[in-house]
Amino acid sequence: MSETIARILIEDEVNIHITGADLHTRRKLVNAVKYFLPHARYSPAYKLGRWDGTTSFCTLGGKTYLNMLDKLLPILVEAGYEVQIDDQRHNHEFDFSEIDDSYLSSIMWPTGHRAAGQPIMLRDYQVELINTCLRNMQGIIIAPTSAGKCQPMSSRVKIPGGWKTMGEISVGDVVTIPSGESANVIGVYHPGVKDVYKITFDDGRMAMSCGDHIWKVHNHNWANKWKLISLNEIIKYQKTNARKISIPLPDMTMDAYNASLPMHPYLLGALLGDGSFRTGIGMSSMDQDLVDKLSTMIKDEYIIKKKPRDNCDYHIVFKDRDTHKAERSRWILKKGGITVNDGTSYHYYTQCIRQLGLANTHSYNKFVPTEYLNAGYNQRLNILQGLLDTDGYVDKDGHIEFASTSEQLSLDVATLVRSVGGIAKLRHSQNRKYKYKGEMIPCRDCYTLSIYHPTPEILFSLARKVSRITNRVVKKFPLLHIVSIELVSNEPVKCIMIDHPDHLYITDDYVVTHNTIVTASLSRLTQDLGRSVVIVPNKNLVEQTEEDYRNVGLDVGVLYGDRKEYNRKHTICTWQSLNVLDKKSKDALDDDQLAEFLNGLVAVIVDEVHGIKDLGVLHRLLSTTFANIPIRWGLTGTVPEAEYNQMSLYSVIGPLVGELEAKDLQDAGHLAQCNVNCLQTQETQVYKDYQSELKFLLNNTDRLAWMAQRIQEIALTGNTLVLIDRIATGKALTDLIPGSNFISGEMKSTKRKEHYKEINFVDNAVMIATYGTTSTGISINRIFNLVLVEPGKSFVRVIQSIGRGLRKADDKDAVEIYDFSSTCKFSKRHLTKRIQHYKKVQYPYILTKVTY
Repeated sequence: MSETIARILIEDEVNIHITGADLHTRRKLVNAVKYFLPHARYSPAYKLGRWDGTTSFCTLGGKTYLNMLDKLLPILVEAGYEVQIDDQRHNHEFDFSEIDDSYLSSIMWPTGHRAAGQPIMLRDYQVELINTCLRNMQGIIIAPTSAGKCQPMSSRVKIPGGWKTMGEISVGDVVTIPSGESANVIGVYHPGVKDVYKITFDDGRMAMSCGDHIWKVHNHNWANKWKLISLNEIIKYQKTNARKISIPLPDMTMDAYNASLPMHPYLLGALLGDGSFRTGIGMSSMDQDLVDKLSTMIKDEYIIKKKPRDNCDYHIVFKDRDTHKAERSRWILKKGGITVNDGTSYHYYTQCIRQLGLANTHSYNKFVPTEYLNAGYNQRLNILQGLLDTDGYVDKDGHIEFASTSEQLSLDVATLVRSVGGIAKLRHSQNRKYKYKGEMIPCRDCYTLSIYHPTPEILFSLARKVSRITNRVVKKFPLLHIVSIELVSNEPVKCIMIDHPDHLYITDDYVVTHNTIVTASLSRLTQDLGRSVVIVPNKNLVEQTEEDYRNVGLDVGVLYGDRKEYNRKHTICTWQSLNVLDKKSKDALDDDQLAEFLNGLVAVIVDEVHGIKDLGVLHRLLSTTFANIPIRWGLTGTVPEAEYNQMSLYSVIGPLVGELEAKDLQDAGHLAQCNVNCLQTQETQVYKDYQSELKFLLNNTDRLAWMAQRIQEIALTGNTLVLIDRIATGKALTDLIPGSNFISGEMKSTKRKEHYKEINFVDNAVMIATYGTTSTGISINRIFNLVLVEPGKSFVRVIQSIGRGLRKADDKDAVEIYDFSSTCKFSKRHLTKRIQHYKKVQYPYILTKVTY
């Protein structure tokens, strides 16, 4: 009788060894858990065809992982093998009772804590996460830090070379972190509608945030000066403590982005400070060093020349008559030999100023062009130096100011200062006068910035101004104080997870913005069974987690740097520290410290577990040194998209056992229920591109008449908001619908808000608005119907637009959504995509074909 027994030796909590299978079957086992490596395509061996770019979680000799058995066992059974299992794991019996939000309520937050004297209460989502872990001794929990980093869709997020709104951010986007470096967005979550607060800082900048958004903050009263806490906790602290809470200033020095700019940023800065753009390009200066510096920054064909009979006025002109004539001839030739006034110029710098929108500006309406505000760090610093070398002032004590009669220019300079890690406070001087021949003459208002920077000497390039910066007190202002927090709206919000250990990114006005009580509760629940180790990605999280463990009253130690506390009930460490300890043990240099550390260990908790994204150090540690630990939990906001990386996590931690859906959080927000009615008109016209088709659909008079009639019928059931893409369409519908109001970007924001407010007190009103005007600042509870006219295919735009109608009111608990589309090619495709969106967020929908 032939051998038909396959033996599975379970060596520990991670590793198994399959023996007894024939070669053909073993190859099937290898192929069943073989994956293409994400980085393989960059390998020379792969490019040369010497390697197929794959790796397997099972060797031909049968070495594999316990968590691969669900894929491998069916192959053995199908091949006709009788499977015998030899389980050599230590026998453990765990019997946990599920907890509720009062699990830690017998413990009070200690003296000195932001919530001192109050019982520790768990949030509902934290209870759900913990109980899921208790039901599964090994596994991974996906918890959208919902929980943690929510901001309204309108909040701006810094990206290399500019900004995006939170609503526009998607997985794969790159955002800027406080150092100026970039990080990828690896997770996007939509927790629904939440209260939104406006935070005002002491230099006037503002940011929008949800109450549970986590901030990195500083307070001098705290033993550990820095903490990661929610805005709600900040609000509670500030109610009972006078000392201000502060956030860190971004450094931005690692910003490597370099924009393509029409002229050197320092040159433009100096021209904005002392220059004139009305009759040629010129400037006034008594500083020869400045003039000499600018002369090195202009094109070879030009010079900076002093005007005749003037001691301080200069202009940028061609270096000689021949160059002037040659450039003019080249310009005329380019235009076909005809000289017409089309707004262009053969003078390069005149043309630059025109293209930047600065031509004919006066001192009171100058501004910094957007492309310079969004340029790289060194470029922003250069234009700021040009502005401060000309219109900046350093007093005898080293204090820095910038003054201008242009409010916009002063605001732009404040933005530049903040973008390079400084603080700029604006003050406004009104009703100013000067005396002339005995008479007081009124003059323009002045806008003055008081500027602070940790290294203020970098803000200037002229030696005489740098030399005046002698007061190093300004180095003591690296913090930005919070002065007020105000509830301003209740609207859809969004969370993002970035691929960086600190999870900090830059939001509006260069504000730096960013859950360990769960792991503390899990450790507390297991401590009667033995010790736990919590692995976090960096030192900052070691300290934060340690503090939370102490607050919960746990016996906790840490392992990093010079602190090596092995004999505590719970240990917080980084995987790098564990690797050092493991290596010393293998080299017989640790005096049995690793053995002491492993003694009594029953639980390993890996925070930010998505870091095990390949077969690296942490994967090796968990599959060897820590292979016998029975309880293995991993917490993350997202798992990697590549299946190979997912298998790396599952093989050493366990399967995905729980996921906190964004919709669950949305349901908890008590939003209005909604139904989507897709109304598709029947057109047969064919257009070569989307824009041509859209133009037809939004301007066809018969279709407009049908839409107007249908909207009026819909409005009989309650207030109706109609969202459109084109101003012309909005005006046309307004003309066709008696009593309707049209809101567009042309209307002042104060007037728009009046209309928004009015609709909350009327019935059966029709408001027509462009998608853009409703993306921010709209708070209308009593919208009973929402009409989307050709909204496109963007998930963000569609779901955000529907969010306009999801607020509840005393007389409203549901909203009807109407989606107007066409059978034309592009409109039909977009509707198909939108229906996928509706399915994803579980909005019920119905499709009806209509004729007019």
